[in-house]
Amino acid sequence: MPMTSDDYLLQIVEPTIKELEQDPTSKRRAFLACLATYHVIDHLCGKRRKAVLRQEYCAESAAFGAVDRIANARFQAKPGPTRDRLSAFGNANAAGLAPEEGAAVLALVNQAKEFLTKKVREHASQEDQPTLNDTYYIVVPFDPNAQGELEPGLPREVINAVRAERLARTLAAEHAGAIAFSRTGDHETGEFSDAIVLAKFGDVDLNAMR
Repeated sequence: MPMTSDDYLLQIVEPTIKELEQDPTSKRRAFLACLATYHVIDHLCGKRRKAVLRQEYCAESAAFGAVDRIANARFQAKPGPTRDRLSAFGNANAAGLAPEEGAAVLALVNQAKEFLTKKVREHASQEDQPTLNDTYYIVVPFDPNAQGELEPGLPREVINAVRAERLARTLAAEHAGAIAFSRTGDHETGEFSDAIVLAKFGDVDLNAMR
């Protein structure tokens, strides 16, 4: 029987965090605590793409974002105060964490766990409701082909309408134009409502997308 999100929190996340509490300077236990906490997201994806849900959660919770970076070995990619406190994660020669670094990781995983526990509760309450289709926010750039006709480029998915419009504006400065739109539906069944145009910049050809 697959492990439920509650089981995962109780049997995997909480014991792993408690092990870190017992030895907060252990780099191994700190990493495992981040890894176990991060993977709560696997129980929350549902029909939604994991990459999009990660972006959303990182935007909502700085603690989850930090745990995500450590768990996925992307710690060095984002400088800032947290990186300064946890520099040992970027140092392959560091045998362990300094006391203040261990305390910082412990605080992060506990905050991320509380955030994800709240998401698990929200997810459980939604399961008792009728299934709702997801809304996807897509941005597509346009460029002329060899015949001078506009062709759509690689579509990019973002987490909300505001980011879609912002990305379309940015891409339009690099291409002939760009369009941002949303579609509501179910990827599993392939059933979608008509696209809703959110923003257009520069030269676009809607007919070329059909």
